[in-house]
Amino acid sequence: MDCYQCVDVCPTGIDVRDGTQLECINCTACIDECNSVMEWIGKPKGLIRFDSEKNIAEGKKNNWPVRKIAYTIVLTALIGIVIGLFASRTDLEAIILRTPGLMFQQQDNGKISNMYNFKVVNKTTKEVAIHFKIMNHEGEVKVIGENLKADASSIKEGVFFAILPKSEVKGDKVPISIGVYAGQKLIEEVELTFVGPN
Repeated sequence: MDCYQCVDVCPTGIDVRDGTQLECINCTACIDECNSVMEWIGKPKGLIRFDSEKNIAEGKKNNWPVRKIAYTIVLTALIGIVIGLFASRTDLEAIILRTPGLMFQQQDNGKISNMYNFKVVNKTTKEVAIHFKIMNHEGEVKVIGENLKADASSIKEGVFFAILPKSEVKGDKVPISIGVYAGQKLIEEVELTFVGPN
C-alpha cells in the first residue's frame, strides 16, 4: 500500500521493503509501525516480520520459532529455580566454629570445655529467642553474655562453651553435634570437633 510509515520510523533511514540491509539495527520499529497500520485498516499483521525465506515463500507465519521456544524454556526454568530457592529458604541460619588458637579447658569439677564462636542470621521480621544444646553427648552449653535473642532481620554473634564430662571425652578429637533451637523448634544441627586431652 506504500504508506511509507516503515521508512519514516527507521532511525537509520533505510527502506525495509528492499529486504535486510547492512544499516538495519534490528530495533523493530518498522515492525511495530506496520502492525499498527495493518490493524488500523483491518488487514492481517506480520507483513514485516522476522521469518525464514521458506516460510515467506510458502506464505506461512511461524509465531513460535525455535529460538523463541528455547528462550521460553530457559526463562521458565530460571523462574522455577528462583521460586525453589525462596521456598527452601530457612528463617534462621547458624554458623558455629571452634575458637581458633584455643585448646580445651579443664574445669574444677573435672569436666572439659571448648570455646566456640557462633553467628545466627535471623531472616524473619520478629525477634527470636535462641538456645544451643549438645545432641550426641551428655553435657551442657553455656553462652557468654546476656540472654540470647536474635533481633529481626539481623545477625547475632557471640561465644559459648560446650562442656562435657571427662567420661564423654574419649580421645583428643571427639565429634560433637550442637543443636540450634528457636524457642522449642530445632532449626539446625551443626557438626563440630571437641578437643580433649590426648
